[in-house]
Parts: sequence; structure tokens; C-alpha cells
Amino acid sequence: MRALTLLSAALLAACSPTPTPSLPEAGGSADGGAVPAADATPGVAADAGPTDTQPPLVWIDDDVPGAMARAKKEGKLVFVDTWAEWCHTCISMKHYVLDSPALRPLGEQVIFATVDTEKEKNAAFVDKHAIDVWPTFFVLDPDKGDVLGYWPGSGSVKEMDDFVREALAARDARKADKLEPKSPLAALLAAKRAQSESAYDEAAKHYKAAVDRAPADWPRRTEALAGLLSALFNAGRADPCVDAGLRHLDEIRGSAKPTDFSRVLLDCAEHAKDAGKRSAAREAVKRRLTAIADKPHPGSTPDDRADTLDVLADVLLELGDKNAARKALIDRLAILEKASKEAPSPQAAQTYDPALANALLAMGRPADAIRLLETREKQLPSSYEPPGRLAGVLLALKKYPEALAAVERALKHSEGPRRLRFLEIKADILAGMGDHAGQVKALEDAVAGYEAQAKRQAAKPQRMVTAKRRLDAAKAELAKAKGGPR
Repeated sequence: MRALTLLSAALLAACSPTPTPSLPEAGGSADGGAVPAADATPGVAADAGPTDTQPPLVWIDDDVPGAMARAKKEGKLVFVDTWAEWCHTCISMKHYVLDSPALRPLGEQVIFATVDTEKEKNAAFVDKHAIDVWPTFFVLDPDKGDVLGYWPGSGSVKEMDDFVREALAARDARKADKLEPKSPLAALLAAKRAQSESAYDEAAKHYKAAVDRAPADWPRRTEALAGLLSALFNAGRADPCVDAGLRHLDEIRGSAKPTDFSRVLLDCAEHAKDAGKRSAAREAVKRRLTAIADKPHPGSTPDDRADTLDVLADVLLELGDKNAARKALIDRLAILEKASKEAPSPQAAQTYDPALANALLAMGRPADAIRLLETREKQLPSSYEPPGRLAGVLLALKKYPEALAAVERALKHSEGPRRLRFLEIKADILAGMGDHAGQVKALEDAVAGYEAQAKRQAAKPQRMVTAKRRLDAAKAELAKAKGGPR
């Protein structure tokens, strides 16, 4: 992964591994083919029919066992939205895709559930299923307890509808004993099961088999190729990942998949042994994302379009084109501000807060960033996100007392891995205030939390290592301040 800026580390970056670059000083279709008519209207599936008259989907929150039991009793599958309050794409999907009337017919065959990955009550599910991207969507078969669908990241309404219906079709084919073992679908299902269990080498093998077995116009080709690249990256196979990414980049279709694919390709290129591959990846991504930014997929959300410009700006900066990067970031800011202003509710508007706060700060508009987050905290008083992000902004501005008050409010409402990140922010604030004893205590609490989570599948060992290193340094600084041995 590319290094995060200090501000991004202070919780202004969200779901993607790619940081928002600092704003530099002044100085056919996007998918490479015709957009299917079925996705021509953003947020509406072509065959949706009069779905406004159907009742909204009912979501079972943070109780997958209950959802599985109900689905088994009713002969349905279970759709699981794994999300986190800090994830802007998760919030966007909730308010701009998953609540679409076009998805309501799925309620006749599917039970819908959510899993907040930060909550302790959901640890068993998070430990069992690999979640490397937020959000990640699963379709589970309650009869066998296995994964029939695995979709990391954003998607349009049409893509989500297709995703679930394909899982239903796979379930029916398996029940009827019509799933050919050597078919691309069989390989794809095997890949998804392996990937959801963090068996990345095995997943890559099955994804490749699915691609090799299928015709070039296979509707699930993008899904298989994106899975292949992600599996290769997570398996630590950087050079094969870059090779596959460069070979297939122009084949990727969808509202967000081309950008997500590009981001993984860039991350692989950073770890490739061949420096030439790094340059080739950057140039390829620049070309592809420039085309997408000029003509976005009609099913993409404002959050999707902003993400495209975010990755594009990063690549342009890496290639030394500061003027083009600045334009991309200005265009991104315009999308974010417009979408935030037009959002139907404060909850939906929260989608854009992380990127907006970061962009406003980078553009020298800290007062606007602070005002944005203070307003959102008043609107959503039980959310840890506005005060947590406000603490990061105030820390960057060295307004330590205000930052400390904000992070304490965030800690009051948080749990899980996010709480540990807030403790690290608190340690930074206290260090800035010269309170080394307080800094040590905050880092001790963070390290204890990381140690408690160390055996979980979702644990991030490097975060614990970094926190321990910081704790040692803080203890040495405290001893120095007291005049004792270092």
C-alpha cells in the first residue's frame, strides 16, 4: 500500500487503501464499449417494474444467525452487507443503491442483513469471512452455510440486482444437480468461497480457471477478473498481479469496478520487483481513468465519480503532472460539494464528509472543514464519525485542546478497531500538548486492544507493531521529561 499522509492517518481517509493526495500548488463509453440499456438510468434496473408499490426491504441488523435461521425456514438466501460507519462507500451504498425500489422484488427470495464490522457482537462473522474492502457484500446459502456471492466495494443498483440473482441461479443449479463441475460458474463459486476464507492463492487459481473456461462475452467476466487481481494482491504475488492487471484493465466494466481494479493494480505495482511495471501501470491507469472521468458510467454514484478522480489525481501526481492533478481534485471537490448539498438527509450527506473535510483542508479552507464536521455532529449526535474526523482536522491545525475534546466524544460512541485508531489520535494530541504521561496511557490502551484482537482474521498485525513502537518511544520521552534513565 502506498504511504498515507499524516492527515489521512488521522482518519480522513476512509474505505480505500489509496490516500487523498494533497492539492498541488497552481503552476463508445468510458468503459470501452456500449453501456447496456439495462443500466442506462442511474439507480433503476430496466426490468424493475412498478416497484414503488412494493414494501421496502426489511433489514436484520447485526444478527446473521437469526437471518440464516429465518432464511432456512422460508427457503431463501441471505444477503449480508458488511459495513462500518467510517466507510464513505458503505454510507453511499446504503442511501443511494441498497434502498432503491428496484431491489424490492428480491425480498421475495432473500433475507437482507447488515453487519457493522466494528461491533464486538459481530466478531464471529468478521472472524469467519474475509473482509478486505469496505463494504463487502455476501450472499449465503443457509442450507449449506457457504458463500454463493462475494462482492467487494461499490456497485450500481443493476449490478447489485444481478449479483443477487446470479447467486439465486447458482443455488437453483446446485439444487437441481445441474452445476457442471468444469464450468466457469463452478470455478467462480469456488473462488468466492476461498476468497471469503482468506485462502487467496486458492482463490486466484479458481478465478483464473473461471476466466479461462468462459467465453469472452461471459457476463461475469469483470467479476472474475476483479477477484483474480484482488486475490493475487492479497496473496502477495505483486508481479503476476501487475501482469494480469495490465492485460485485463480495458476489459473491466461497471460503475465502480474499473476504478477499484485500477487501485489494486497500482498497489500491486508499488510492490513489483520490476520498476518498469510500476510506470506501465501508472500510465495505463491514467489513460483508463481519464476516459472514465470524462464520461462516467451512468450507473455510478457521486461517491463513485469522486473516487475515480481521487485515484486519477494520485496517479497524475506520481507522474509529475501537477496541473492535471489539481484539475482532477478541483473537479472532485465540485462533485462532493454538490452531492453533499443535494443529499436527502444528514445520514446520506455523511457519505461525503471525509473527502470534503480533507479537500477543504488541503485547499486552505480549514474553517469550512471544521464547520462542516461540527454541523454534522449536531445532526448525528450518536455517531462517532463527525467528532472523530473533527479531531483529525483540529490535530492537523495544532488546536490541541479542541482536538482532545472532539476525540473524547468520538471515543464515547466507538468500539472495535475504530476505537483503537481514536486512541492513537488521542496519543498524538496529548503529545502535542506535552502530556507524555497521558500519551503513554492512551498508547497502552491501544496496544492492549490490538493484542486482544491479534488472533482474529481481520486483525492488522502491523498496526499493533506500530503502536508498540510508538509506545516505547513515548515511554522514553516520558522518562526523559522526568529526568530519569532513558
